[in-house]
Amino acid sequence: MEYSELSKINLMDLLAQAYQVLSDKKEREDQIATINRRVHQTLNKPVGFQGVLKWGIPAAVFLIVHVIVYSVLGIGVGIISGGFAAYYAYNYSSGKKDKALAKDKVAQYRQLASKAKNELEIYQASDAFIDSLEFLLPEMKDIYAVAALYNILNSGRADNWKESINKYDTEIHRFRQEQNQQEIINNQKRQMMNAEQNNILLNRITTSIGAQNAMIATQITQIDNITKTTTSIGSDINAIKNR
Repeated sequence: MEYSELSKINLMDLLAQAYQVLSDKKEREDQIATINRRVHQTLNKPVGFQGVLKWGIPAAVFLIVHVIVYSVLGIGVGIISGGFAAYYAYNYSSGKKDKALAKDKVAQYRQLASKAKNELEIYQASDAFIDSLEFLLPEMKDIYAVAALYNILNSGRADNWKESINKYDTEIHRFRQEQNQQEIINNQKRQMMNAEQNNILLNRITTSIGAQNAMIATQITQIDNITKTTTSIGSDINAIKNR
C-alpha cells in the first residue's frame, strides 16, 4: 500500500488504530512493572523484631512460663512448657510466619508476571499487532510518536503522510535541541553553584586564617610586652644590687 496516497482521514484512522494496539502493549508492560515492584517490596519488607528483642522475647516467655508451670507441676514439665512457649514466641519475634507468607506471595507475583510476559509476547507476535504498525517507520513504533503524528495531522500542520513525517522529524529535532540546551543550562547552574560554594568555603578559610594571624600577632605583642617587662624588672634588680 502506498501510504503517501492515502487521505488525511485514512491516515488518522491508521494512527488511531496503531495508538490503540500500542496502548494495549503499554498497559501490559505497566502491569508487569507493577508486579515486579511488588515483588521487590515484598522481598525487602522487614519482618519480625531486630536485635535484642528477637531473642529477648522468647527468653522472657520461657522464663515466665517455666516459673508458672514449675510452681504447679514441677521442674520437668516447666522446662518442656517453657521450651514450647519460647519456640512459638521465636516464630513470632523472628517473623518466621511472615517470611513464609511473603515467600508464597512472591511466588504468586512471579507466576503472574510470567503469565503477563507470555501474553505480551503472544500479543506482539499477532497479525493484528504487526499489521497495525506496518506503515510506521521503526523509530516511530511507540505510543508517543504515534500520538505526535496524529496531532500533527489533526491540528492541520500537515495534510499528507510525507508532510507529517517531515514535520515530526523537525519537531523532534527541535525538542532534542531544547533538551540539550536545557542540559547545558543545568550543567552551568550546577557549576555556578559549586563555584559559589567553593568561594564561600574559601572565604571562610581566608577569614579563619586572618583571625589566626591576628591572634598570633596579638600573642607576639603580648610576648614582647612580657619580655620588655622582664627586662625592665631585671634592670631594676641590677640597679638595686649596685647601690
